Amino acid sequence: SELTMVMRGMVLDIEGNVVGQCLPKFFNLNEVEATKVENLPPLPHEVFLKADGSLIHSYLNPVEGKWQHSSKCSFTNEYVDAAYRFLTDIRMAWALPDYISLVSEIRFDEDKMRRVTNMMPGLYLITAYDKRDGSELSRGRLEQLAEKLGISIVEAFGPSLEERLTTFQGDKDTEGYVV
Repeated sequence: SELTMVMRGMVLDIEGNVVGQCLPKFFNLNEVEATKVENLPPLPHEVFLKADGSLIHSYLNPVEGKWQHSSKCSFTNEYVDAAYRFLTDIRMAWALPDYISLVSEIRFDEDKMRRVTNMMPGLYLITAYDKRDGSELSRGRLEQLAEKLGISIVEAFGPSLEERLTTFQGDKDTEGYVV
């Protein structure tokens, strides 16, 4: 449903306010009617590497007054533990305004999930949201945050969507692209 598509890992406080913004569910190219090439919004498109890891949300917990990580289904698991190794709550408190919520993918050596790519272990920033109005931060701002936090950021591509589609079949070591 529309609601479940925007709630994958969303963290709310007891009054229903967003504490940790999540990445809405998206579909692969041609997987559903809206993602058929002919139905995509008009140009320009932004094309990013689809990071092959596990989804992590990072945000300020207003009840406890501290920064924390969660996965899309848990507040404590091996993915959350690994996220703290790559990005501590102390570093988040130093680098992030309390109204920013991060969305990242995590890769770590002990991960038991089978992965398609050979990405290095680390936390890869996908996007971030301003919890005051729900807006997504610009790519430039994301790059600044990733540098300040000492984490990686998913790769962005300059070629057009059409160019990326023609080269995708020959790409090795990739799970795909996000448009």
